[in-house]
Amino acid sequence: MPTTALPVDEFLAELDQIVEKHHVKHSRFIQTFVERGLSIEKLKYFLKEYYWGLAFDGFFSFAAVAANLPPRFHRDEYFTIMRNLGSEAGLGEGGRPHDELHRLLPRHLGIDDEALLDHVASGPTQGFRMTMVACSFRSYESSVACIPFTVEGQGGEMHRLMWEGFQRHFDFPSEVMAYWEVHDELEGGHGEAGRSIVAPACVTAEQQWTVRDTVNATCLTYRSFWDQFDALLD
Repeated sequence: MPTTALPVDEFLAELDQIVEKHHVKHSRFIQTFVERGLSIEKLKYFLKEYYWGLAFDGFFSFAAVAANLPPRFHRDEYFTIMRNLGSEAGLGEGGRPHDELHRLLPRHLGIDDEALLDHVASGPTQGFRMTMVACSFRSYESSVACIPFTVEGQGGEMHRLMWEGFQRHFDFPSEVMAYWEVHDELEGGHGEAGRSIVAPACVTAEQQWTVRDTVNATCLTYRSFWDQFDALLD
């Protein structure tokens, strides 16, 4: 473990390089989804897997971040986290819990809630979820590096591209697209908030080691989650 910390701005620039190297916006699946969409049957499978990877129980993950808040915590950063947590729980701009919003499109396609919940997630999906859970409870530094910084930091571009693909290639009623529309609107702001949250948590050498380790692990499992969908393109 390094004994000397980098200046915070320099360290954040290093983290940005790690995220950009593995950014899910570069995945073949997302790029192809924008270009030509998916068949309905393959879309159904994607929605089931996505639900278990990203949409299910988002409130839990943010609650874990909040539970790890240090005793002395800057008020502005606290309210930033609470706003993110509130939106996932349906207390903010979304108006309804985000996992509930995600169920609207599967229901429209004939996937009832029981079928969605009975779906057995793949290895990459479970690996990504376990990474988020482990990081959320490991420490405050790890929790904010994982979800607000790494996952939500990529969410703005990811949701923008997915929303573009949905608009280009599908003609679903607007009311069943609420999850994707809300995230297209919100995630850019969440990513900026994640950066402001993680900055005070990577001051010491020990903190930087934890944050770097978390960002690397999260980037790799998050990209693996998306890369598994390449099989749907063949």
